[in-house]
Amino acid sequence: MAIEGNETEGSRRIPAMACTVPFLIGMVLVYVGERLVGAPLSARLTLDGLGAAGILWAVLARVVNWARSQGDRKSVEGMILAGYLGGVLSLVLYAIGLEPVRERLLPWVGSGPAVDRYLVMLRVAWPIVWLSSVLPLLCMEISSASMSRAPRIERRRVAFSAGSGLAVAWLMASLFLLNYVGNAHNRKWDMSFQRTASPSEDALRLVENLNEPLEVFLFYPEANEVLEELSGYFEVLSVRSDLLRVRVVDHVMEPKLAKELGARKNGNLVYRYGDKKEVVRIGSEIREARGKLAKVDEEFQSKFLKLVAEKRIAYLTTGHGERPYERKGTEESRHPVTGLKKILKKQNFDVKPLGVGQGLGADVPEDAALLLIVDPSEDFLPEELDALRRYLEGGGRMWMVLDPEHSTNLHGLLEAFGLRFQPTPLANERYFMRASYKKADRYNLFTNRTSSHPSVTTLSQNASRLAVVLVGAGHLEKIEDPKPEARIVMTLRSMPMTWADVNRNLDQDGTENKKTYNLGAAVTAPVSRDDPAPAENAEGLEIEDAAEEEMRLIVLADADALSDQVIGNLGNYFFFEDGLKWLFEEEPLIGSVGAEEDVRIMHTKEEDVVWFYTTIFAVPLLILGLGVLYNYMRLRQTRRGKTG
Repeated sequence: MAIEGNETEGSRRIPAMACTVPFLIGMVLVYVGERLVGAPLSARLTLDGLGAAGILWAVLARVVNWARSQGDRKSVEGMILAGYLGGVLSLVLYAIGLEPVRERLLPWVGSGPAVDRYLVMLRVAWPIVWLSSVLPLLCMEISSASMSRAPRIERRRVAFSAGSGLAVAWLMASLFLLNYVGNAHNRKWDMSFQRTASPSEDALRLVENLNEPLEVFLFYPEANEVLEELSGYFEVLSVRSDLLRVRVVDHVMEPKLAKELGARKNGNLVYRYGDKKEVVRIGSEIREARGKLAKVDEEFQSKFLKLVAEKRIAYLTTGHGERPYERKGTEESRHPVTGLKKILKKQNFDVKPLGVGQGLGADVPEDAALLLIVDPSEDFLPEELDALRRYLEGGGRMWMVLDPEHSTNLHGLLEAFGLRFQPTPLANERYFMRASYKKADRYNLFTNRTSSHPSVTTLSQNASRLAVVLVGAGHLEKIEDPKPEARIVMTLRSMPMTWADVNRNLDQDGTENKKTYNLGAAVTAPVSRDDPAPAENAEGLEIEDAAEEEMRLIVLADADALSDQVIGNLGNYFFFEDGLKWLFEEEPLIGSVGAEEDVRIMHTKEEDVVWFYTTIFAVPLLILGLGVLYNYMRLRQTRRGKTG
């Protein structure tokens, strides 16, 4: 006579380990293929296939066990099988959000905001379903394994374990949802009280290139909180060069020196380089100095460049309908580029206009270190184009910013160096910035797709955190056989699924293919000399390995990307700043003086991976392990008490 739930048929069942272990290994393989490998596609599909095979075997084995079980055992097998099926459901939800599947489903669910809402729901739902299935499954497996030799399985005990696992899963899901909501609403709290910016690599590089003494006077009394913060910053800098000399001075004790340097009271910081000096008010109370301490590195670089570096001149072309770089009334509907002027001034440039009235019809001035052409809407004179061409061919440095709203003969100059500008605006119904919540927002592109070129170093190293915003961008194409020996590198590309909106109806029609377009380019070409003379050193001897002289040009296919509308975005700011550094071959006296906002904390990809797995897996597993250890110790104590 068989007792209900007695496992006389147990020999016909597949062992639990032969089911759960392949199931978990399959899940891990799918995760590695999707989230860690990604490319090449063959490796990704191989891992996904092996993982799916393991999961399928586990599910089928559990179905067999369920069919061969009776009584309470059958009920327990059913609960465990439900956990397996929940894990499979989470993978299905994840797969629906993948690009190939999503493209096939778009005709059924519509487009635009509706698709975005569905995708957000899927991204939130699949990890919650996975946790709510796999954690209870593991708890049930552990519980049933402890009763493997018992004549009867305790269904209530297994169900209680499943409930415990589900509670842990929902707790983790709630933390996930809180993090998701917090990220979506983008709320920030300033936790930087009494924190001073550390010397950046740019600041250290500037100090290392000092040729004459730079004196820093800190006007503070002894035992001052602000002085402690500033001393720590300048102590790190002074280690890099003996020519940086830092001195603490009390205004009360040395009034004559304070008057000479222009420090009226304590709380001032004075830089002196030869006969030049700069005074910066920091404050003597921590509450007053709090904000300025956070930007002390930016302030140091700005004053350093002003005192030490030689002034250079940047010319902005005028007279051809360019974007205004000064605010003069409201007649101009386009956003100005006053932000670029501010950045250039901080980098120790004098900014001057250059048009026919300033001699552009004859030649570009010899003192031009940099020439910027920003969104001209009218043609240049032939004489002006010749002057611009001679400037580049002679080794000039130029930023050229074009816009699809205007087509001028400047495009011909660009083609002479191997590039063609296509003024058709680009659109994307997936990757765009919302502004008006209308269809026109599809022109508001963003991208983090860059090359490894030095002109986009910061963007390429922080692609997960920075993106360039473009408002109505055209695109660039290489010309197959450019006349000069130009070397062209496409530095910035659009996100996938972008199309050139030829008819400007904001919809992708049959002839408008979705793909990736080139948005920015860096161009170099050797300088041609009619009678080249060999380079010589100070002794007049010929230098065999002299560096090749070349022109440098950066082209961007959207003027709004550098306008005041979006230059405050860090991605746009760093695109201009790194481009400026590359144009001048990363000269020692070009700093990184920061945008008009605090720079985000950035990690490398490797650091992000470590932090991700530490916070997602290591910490929860550590807490869970401590809980299991605690329960085990309590159970062991209880048993000892009973036997004693």
